[in-house]
Amino acid sequence: MVPDRGLTDKKQSGVKDTKVRLTYAFTMNADGTEKLLPFIIGKANKPCTFERKSGAEVGFYYQTNAKAWMTMLLYQEWIRQWDRELGTKAWKILLLQDNFSGHIVPDDLQNIRVENFAPNLTSHVQPLDQGIIHCFKAHYRGQFIQRAVLQYDEGVTPAKIYDINQLQAM
Repeated sequence: MVPDRGLTDKKQSGVKDTKVRLTYAFTMNADGTEKLLPFIIGKANKPCTFERKSGAEVGFYYQTNAKAWMTMLLYQEWIRQWDRELGTKAWKILLLQDNFSGHIVPDDLQNIRVENFAPNLTSHVQPLDQGIIHCFKAHYRGQFIQRAVLQYDEGVTPAKIYDINQLQAM
């Protein structure tokens, strides 16, 4: 009897695995009535699927770095922009966030006061960790599988039914 090695060993010969990686940062108020566009971080500055447009031109707050990770510089650029937007509305807010090392708060914020959760507390009190991110991923996976079924029904070969470009994924 051959042991089951899981899905990772069932890779087809000659089929190239996608290298697109995205990081999403979600921001909203406590009751979910005010939501910012997700902050999406990818590897490519202007992916081919963006057709030479910027992330903003295709409808996303999109930034890049080599590993598609949140960095201090990306965080500070994002929070400063949000601070300016809040200033135009004359809003002052309290931002509660996790204590991730890249979340270094700039000193020049005028409209956002930031408080970090204590270590190991985030998953117990932060609404995004109480199921919102899980729901986002579940909805994404459901739509991804539905898309694969439709691709299959349209006659797309099984090796290609899961192919998705970065813009479609976003």
